[in-house]
Parts: sequence; structure tokens; C-alpha cells
Amino acid sequence: MSPTHDEFVVAVVAPMSSGKTTILNAMLGKALLPSKNEACTAIPMKITDIDGLEEIRAQAIHLDGRVSGWVSLSDEDSCLSDWNTGTYTSIEIQGDFPNIDNHVKRMVFLDTPGPNNSTNMLHGELTHKILSENGFTFLMFVLNTTQFGVEDERRLLRMVADKLKIDGDHSSIVFLVNKIDALDLERDECPKTHVGRVKSYLVEMGFKTPIVIPVMGKLSLELRVCLAAHKAQIALPFSSRVQCRIAHEIDYVLAFKETYGMALKYVPSAGIDFSPSSLHQNTAANIRIGDRDFTLEEIIEAEIITGIPALERCLQASLASHGAHDPALVASIARFTKA
Repeated sequence: MSPTHDEFVVAVVAPMSSGKTTILNAMLGKALLPSKNEACTAIPMKITDIDGLEEIRAQAIHLDGRVSGWVSLSDEDSCLSDWNTGTYTSIEIQGDFPNIDNHVKRMVFLDTPGPNNSTNMLHGELTHKILSENGFTFLMFVLNTTQFGVEDERRLLRMVADKLKIDGDHSSIVFLVNKIDALDLERDECPKTHVGRVKSYLVEMGFKTPIVIPVMGKLSLELRVCLAAHKAQIALPFSSRVQCRIAHEIDYVLAFKETYGMALKYVPSAGIDFSPSSLHQNTAANIRIGDRDFTLEEIIEAEIITGIPALERCLQASLASHGAHDPALVASIARFTKA
């Protein structure tokens, strides 16, 4: 099904366990969509961004065409996992992606099953169908830093490259290098060097001027959950062990912020209003995570380093280029395409 005139459909494609659903959760700011270190997107999920919608709701379409009806979701709602089976054909979700503005068109994310799941060969057919039937406006391809260049990834990249070659449009895709924080910086595993290697690899695979954004989907999600809990003045929804791990990761990314920043140098991140004032919070305020106290400014700085705000800026620019043509946003895409 092709996007309607008022939709900007972003197909999210990745080999199994690359973290694409975690990235979507990070942009939502909630751990709602099923996400594990294994194949967990069994059927397509259509997630529509509705600005100002206070709840996140979902419905499932049964194999026989019956619709479950809209259900309001809470964090880690089990109904999504129950629906994410062969009994249903798709899941529709509506919610507000707080850092995406739908003033031009309504952004819709299509979370596709990982096509290299050997336990269900239909996953590959579903992804191929979405790619071949022009069911998207823009494509977000997620690569896994820890599994760079594997054959399953190459096979999927070739499928995407062939599709874009037919359409003649290589500007409608962004590549996310997820889990960039898995690199060991203390052993000179440099994010900037890795991103450069990924760019060369993608050019070799047939992508002319790939936009590559290094991201840390899991850490971004956790930081946004911490910020939301602080704003709501509620306890962090993490165990003490998880909080200590998050605190350690914050310290790590801040210690190497210049190194990570170099990898984000050519990403369209300028212009995102992720400032303390936009969150209606005071930078002097502290957030206690585990046994550490962090200022709000430190948390926000770490969040920017995760690359997810840069991704949101890139998506916003692409949305603008398909609608109202905000000159600054459109220029940013052109500039970073050439980088």
C-alpha cells in the first residue's frame, strides 16, 4: 500500500537484532514496542505520530480481517507481545513522537520484521513486499556496530540498493549505525573511523552519498525515561543494578564526548530544541541514578551524544523537503548528503 497524500511513511529496515525497535522506543520516549536481543518484531507495526496525543494506543488486525479495537497502552504493555504473533497480520499504533513536528505531513513509521530470521522465512517476504510495492516515502536502515558487514546485512542492503536504483532516488534513505557505544574507545576503536568505514562500505554496496548517523538507541531510551521521571517527580523505573549500569555509561560517554562528537560532525543535528528550557526544567537540578548525582545538563549532553536527536532532526528535514520546503531544513539535508 502506497502512502496517502498526507503521510510521510518511514520504513524501518534492519537485519535481526540490530536494535531498530529500541530506536523507535527511544523516539517515543517509552519502552512500549517489543524489544529484545533476539528477533522480536514478528509482524509489521505501523506507528503513526499524532502531535499532542496524550496517550499511546494500539489495535491489531486479525488474519480474518477482524480488528481488535483501540487499546490504551502503558509501559511494557503485554498486549503488543500477545499480538506480535502469526495470529495477526499487523499492528497499528498511534502516539506522539515529542521531537517530530507534523506541520507538513503526518509521519508514520513502519517497523518491519528482520528478514534474516531463520525461524520464520515469511519475515523476508514481508520486507521484500514493503520495499517492492512502494509502501514508503523514506527508509531508515539500521546497522549493528557489533555485526558489521555480515552476509545477512549485505543481502538486505543489496535488496534496498536495487530498489533505490529502480526508483533513481538515493536521497530518501538514512543509515543508522546503532550500538556505536559498543566500541572500546580505550583500545582505540574510534567511532569516527568506524563511521568512515561504514560509509565506504555503503558506497561499495551501491549507495552514492550515504547519510550515516552513529546512534546509541538503548542509552537514549534510558536517558529519556530518566528525564521523564524527573519531570513527573516519580521514581526511576529501573532496578538499582540497571541504574548503576546507566550511570556508568553516562560517565563513559561524557568522558569521551569529543571522540563521539567527531563521529556526529556531519550529521544534521543543529536546530533541535532539546534544551533544559524546552523541558521546563532547571539545569542546576540533579537526577540521582544509582549511586551518582547528575545535573540535568549532563543528562541532556549525554542524550545528544547518543545521536537520536540528530536522527530526529534528519527526519524532520526530510519531512520538510516533501512538503512546505522550509529552506533551512531542506538545505541541511542537501549539505549533509554531500558530507
